[in-house]
Amino acid sequence: MNVNCGVCKTICTVNHDCILCELCETWHHACCENLDKEKLKKMGQDDKPYICTICKSTHDMNILAMRLTKVWL
Repeated sequence: MNVNCGVCKTICTVNHDCILCELCETWHHACCENLDKEKLKKMGQDDKPYICTICKSTHDMNILAMRLTKVWL
């Protein structure tokens, strides 16, 4: 695997702990997403899709914009 991290833009290799965002389908270094080995292990046991911090932030902003729009309409 030689793809760029969605956060730092450096290469994710098999030597790094990386995780794939299910929304943007971008690989991220675990450290760039503030995920340590224990969190990664726990996530591997869960069956929940991973959503990166960039997508979460965008999603949160979209929800806020929709709520504000409803208030002003």
